Amino acid sequence: MSQELPLGPILAAGFANVRRVWGKVRVPFALSMIPSIALALLPVDFYKQGVTGALAFWGTLIVMLPVSLVMTGLVYGLAANESSPQELRFRLFYRKWLSMGWRHLISSIMVCLLLVFYAVLVLFLTLVFAAVIAYGRGHELTMDGIPAIMNELGAVGVSAVLLVAGLGALGGVWLYLRVALSQVASVYGGGVRVLSSAYLTKGRVLALVPFASIGLVYCLGFLIATLDRKSGGVTGLSKILLNIVSVIWTVFVQIPFSAGVFASIYQRLKPADKEDSDRPDSALGNGSNDGVFTD
Repeated sequence: MSQELPLGPILAAGFANVRRVWGKVRVPFALSMIPSIALALLPVDFYKQGVTGALAFWGTLIVMLPVSLVMTGLVYGLAANESSPQELRFRLFYRKWLSMGWRHLISSIMVCLLLVFYAVLVLFLTLVFAAVIAYGRGHELTMDGIPAIMNELGAVGVSAVLLVAGLGALGGVWLYLRVALSQVASVYGGGVRVLSSAYLTKGRVLALVPFASIGLVYCLGFLIATLDRKSGGVTGLSKILLNIVSVIWTVFVQIPFSAGVFASIYQRLKPADKEDSDRPDSALGNGSNDGVFTD
């Protein structure tokens, strides 16, 4: 593990932020779960079930969006230890937290679009490469089952196509790791940053692998839960309990932990501001200590 990004202290920062949420804002966070739980309990296609279903779905979503943005900004604010418990009670919709949550959402969407664009591009180029191989063997690429593909490309051609696809997949992982800090850079940097955040991860791709996997685990869990709801695999009381536990885990553990981890990483990698560079206790990027990100 890189000395610049020590695993233990960074994970400890994530758990410390979970404790801050439980200790300082558990009541507002519990209230914020109400629209999330309501949306989770609705069927996946509830918005299609007449006017009532559409109104219930979109009404819940409209309420949940600003609440989620504020809570996201709040957990990152807690990760930076910006506010005291007394202030938190009266500033739940503090504009700064709303802005931080909004930048986090926009940067997340832009990262997803970037990765989707890359995946489509790799798929297109892989199919073109396969078509060229098939044409060189006197065939047209039909993709009509495995036997047809083997006949059109041959064993060597299939191996070459798989190699190209594998290299493309590795490139996608590398791209994801290069922009893995875009959300936290957007939250603390004062503007939406995606490609412009790549300087933070330059030369640190391998060191970021265990931390970036946190986001992948969350996405995988969300995808599994959505597919399970759509397939009807869990029903009745079990479904209700599963959805409630999932929301509680996400709101009280996953999001605060992730914010604490990436806030700590950002603190260690962000170049120190000029006015702070002369201070021996500066914690704005050189990783010398935990500074404002500790209790």
